[in-house]
Amino acid sequence: MFFNYLRFVFDQLRQHVVRFLLTISGVAVGVGSLVFLASFIAVGLDVLRETSTNATGEDLLTVRDSWRLKRKYPNERRLSNEDYRNLSESKTLERVMFAPQYGPDNRNYSFEGRDGDAFVMGLGPSGFPTNRLRVAVGRPFLSSEYERFSKVAIVGSDLLEQHPRPWIGKSIRVEGVALLIVGVLERKPVMGPNRDWSWNNRIIIPASTYNLLFNVDKKPDAIVGKVSLFGSDFTLEQSVDAARVLTERVLMLVREHKNFRIPGSEDRDSNEDTIMLVIKVLMIMTTVFSLVVGGINIMNIMLVTVTERTREIGLRRAMGATRRDIIAQFLIESVLVTMTGAILGLLGGLLLIAVLSATLTRVFYPWPYHVEWWSVLLSMGLSVLIGGLFGLSPALKAARLDPVEALRYE
Repeated sequence: MFFNYLRFVFDQLRQHVVRFLLTISGVAVGVGSLVFLASFIAVGLDVLRETSTNATGEDLLTVRDSWRLKRKYPNERRLSNEDYRNLSESKTLERVMFAPQYGPDNRNYSFEGRDGDAFVMGLGPSGFPTNRLRVAVGRPFLSSEYERFSKVAIVGSDLLEQHPRPWIGKSIRVEGVALLIVGVLERKPVMGPNRDWSWNNRIIIPASTYNLLFNVDKKPDAIVGKVSLFGSDFTLEQSVDAARVLTERVLMLVREHKNFRIPGSEDRDSNEDTIMLVIKVLMIMTTVFSLVVGGINIMNIMLVTVTERTREIGLRRAMGATRRDIIAQFLIESVLVTMTGAILGLLGGLLLIAVLSATLTRVFYPWPYHVEWWSVLLSMGLSVLIGGLFGLSPALKAARLDPVEALRYE
């Protein structure tokens, strides 16, 4: 009996190829898009997290003035070099290496007759290891250059890419001040579409020189801490969380009100969870709408099929088939048509995942082939449900046909 139902599907495909493909197109698109997007989002999130770790570091914590809290407590002190010293000298934070950051500020520069804008910042000796910055070409700043307010600079790997190398030994003018380029940073992964904000497009100068030229009050814009494991019983995440709590306590020793912010992993995880929930809801709703459209198409084709097979239905009734048998026949046929579209959509989605994985691995970043099996099961389950619901009306219409009138139908 089941093979007879399959034969109906193949007959529809053979006799009405275009009509059949248009009928199942909505289901195929819905299933394929759900499987493809679920995989893309899952892998994309992992790639984003890995890139974020490489770009910023999961072992870093950053203290910044909170301008919202500063408006609330205008007389409270803002971050200062004294805070940096207190943190660096704290016995409870010996496992954290702190570094003050001055800037970055967007400033004009000129190099070999071309003008541009770049983020300029000042770093001390500890700023480079704290932020995982390495000099790929040239050299880092010398101790004497920090002490003598030397006008030297280290540039990001992409800043001067339109100019021929080597850049070492040439001068770059920032706000009219000539700085000697002594090094080029090793390239770091880029987070997000704003390439200008990345380390690869920055100009770094000694903190003492930056404060002399651009930072009159000499107060840091941020204090960054690189956290080491607090002990063998601590994970890195636990160590960072503990360092965040201890850092806040040290800073509050000289404050009455908290006017700074230390972004934590809970903020990131909360934002990620919210964004992912919204994306998944939108993705599933889009799939449901597509399947509903496909279900309407299937209902229409099944109604046409009932009319085309009126004599067959009358003959089956005359040979003893009950209304329940007719309903079951058309429901099963409707589900099989829907499942045909679902299987084609699934194969198309898996093919797109493979193409995407190969393409992005070649041109962007290692992108593994991965299938979210919950999306496969969900899409197949929804397809069966849609096939049954939208096949019910044609099935009832077929079951209500009068056997005698059906046999007379031409």
